[in-house]
Amino acid sequence: MKILKYFLTAIISIIVILYLLNALVNSINYSVYWFTKVSAIATAFAAVGGICLLIATVWYVLETRKMVTEVQRQKEPAITVRFAPDKHTNHFINVVLKNTGGGPAYDISVTFEPDLPYRKGGSLNKLNVFKRLPLLESGESYEFFFNSADDYLKSDSPKKSKANIQYYALPLDTNPSPLPKNRSIEIDLEERKGQLYVHRHDLHSLVEEMEDLKQNMVMLLADRKKDANS
Repeated sequence: MKILKYFLTAIISIIVILYLLNALVNSINYSVYWFTKVSAIATAFAAVGGICLLIATVWYVLETRKMVTEVQRQKEPAITVRFAPDKHTNHFINVVLKNTGGGPAYDISVTFEPDLPYRKGGSLNKLNVFKRLPLLESGESYEFFFNSADDYLKSDSPKKSKANIQYYALPLDTNPSPLPKNRSIEIDLEERKGQLYVHRHDLHSLVEEMEDLKQNMVMLLADRKKDANS
């Protein structure tokens, strides 16, 4: 925008100079040759001003197009798949499917290569949620338990995989010629192997503390009752 202001200032300056020259010519009697020279200078000024205006217009159109493209990109959905530790205990691995973009995602499907085992005889590619998830709003996530970290890392199951994600920015029933959006995310289940974790105190910790306190109270009352009887 600063460049555009500079161009407009230059054009206005040229117009003012031409006006002053015209006033000077009208007030003083000069030869025909002098008028020809002034006319040539004025024409040159006008040509330069026209070129500056053209450049400013083209620059403004390109910048506006870039801004519109950026706004549209920010409104598009972006689906990600992560294998993350559970919020309450780091010994469990959860699968997190999340829309990190600025708009809703429709008809989401995910395929893992190679496929990862899930429960007994099953796999992630066989789950309905990965075959077709109708809608995931912006910022919304879908999370579920995958496996115990210790058990899975000790097994012979694949530790690395690629999640191939396909989704749409508009519903299929309202879009006659839908163009899918595709992403590929590398999955490494051993990326946190060997790391130390900070224990988090939450509601589950409070319940465990209450259970321990309850057991201690029961044992204390039993000991007092035993002492009283003796």
